[in-house]
Amino acid sequence: MSLLIASKLIGAGRGLAPAVVRRAGRVALDWDSRQKSRFEAVDSAGRRIGVFLPRGRIVRGGDVLVVDDGSLLVVDALDQPILVVTPAPNAAPNAAPGDAALAIAKASYHLGNRHVPLEVHADRLVLEPDHVLAELLVRMGLRVEAARGPFEPEAGAYDAAAVGTSSPGHHQVGANGHDQPHEHGLGHGHGHGQGQGHAHEHGHAHEQGDAAATLSPSTLLQLMRLASPSLPVGGFSYSEGLESAVDAGLVGDEASALRWLVDQLRLGLSRSDMPVVARSLAAWRRGDLDDVDAMNRWFTTTRETGELLRQAEQTGRSLALWQRHRGGADARLHWLESLQPAPTWPVAFALAAADSGAAARDVLVAFGGGWAENMAQAAIKAVPLGQSAAQRILAALAVEIPHCVADALRLAPGDMQAFTPMLAILSARHEEQYSRLFRS
Repeated sequence: MSLLIASKLIGAGRGLAPAVVRRAGRVALDWDSRQKSRFEAVDSAGRRIGVFLPRGRIVRGGDVLVVDDGSLLVVDALDQPILVVTPAPNAAPNAAPGDAALAIAKASYHLGNRHVPLEVHADRLVLEPDHVLAELLVRMGLRVEAARGPFEPEAGAYDAAAVGTSSPGHHQVGANGHDQPHEHGLGHGHGHGQGQGHAHEHGHAHEQGDAAATLSPSTLLQLMRLASPSLPVGGFSYSEGLESAVDAGLVGDEASALRWLVDQLRLGLSRSDMPVVARSLAAWRRGDLDDVDAMNRWFTTTRETGELLRQAEQTGRSLALWQRHRGGADARLHWLESLQPAPTWPVAFALAAADSGAAARDVLVAFGGGWAENMAQAAIKAVPLGQSAAQRILAALAVEIPHCVADALRLAPGDMQAFTPMLAILSARHEEQYSRLFRS
């Protein structure tokens, strides 16, 4: 049975006619699935549905998934084991008799301090079964009862699509402490997971001038040209281990190709290539050639295979040559060409974008978009896939790229890394692969 893709979510079915919602299919999901942005499910018609939503997006009961065949699926929150916490009058030692609100508030504080997914109501709390927490709540003088029911914990400020998506009866507070939706724009990233286990990192990566509402037409066209697969640097001739993944049976259809590329984007580009582009861009703009050299050396020495290193150097040299042929007497271009052992792709890309006037965020989006275009074309040939499947992959990657850009911009220099063991193994195998379409 083929896998259908759902990459769009309509919160609570807003804007849909009631008759349309009544005719839609259904898919029943527990909280463990709904808190993820990537999962597979079976709908009421028995179809396999691959859900690919923006990272951090939480699915609520009553939301509507839009499937790539045009059909709609209403999400039902499955009943599951839960704990229902209610006040036990006169039992809390430090609360006034009958002060139920204070008892609930204290319990919310202690559970929130432990980062527990929590459904909050005026007269009760709901959480997933945990005997340790149950004992703690009982010692606080609360009544804890095991039950079954749907679980809809608070989204708070950490749901990437918190605007209007709180479950009914839930009070939502913005990150600044005010009762308002919390929207994440490009370049405004928060280091939180998907509804639980949040790391309290509010590292913003705004640069001066990042608040510009739109790019000028000339800047936009420059970035589009740099992201274009037609840029004469030979990027189309590399599969970056994808061809070997197909040969090994790890990638064989649209869904597995998308999973592979999303992982490569998150674990590879956002931690290595993109941070190098961002730091090289800043160094080129301030004339810090020593920092440019340091970034180039770091990228060279962290390539995990000879194939990946040769790709970085070949495309870097080609982009430097392309810039030379454009004319001009930029002294920085001479410095780029003199980098040892060779200019690498991210450093050369940063120089090509340095005079565009674009913010680092927009340069990194273009960088990621160019990578996505090349990899989608590689998937068409290697898997193989059709053009429509490749376009769906590109649409899903377009959702992921801004999040990865935000991660890259706030990454500290000491946290940059190039550690993708499976990609390295497959890239090394590709060098000796008997039959291949792509360059090694």
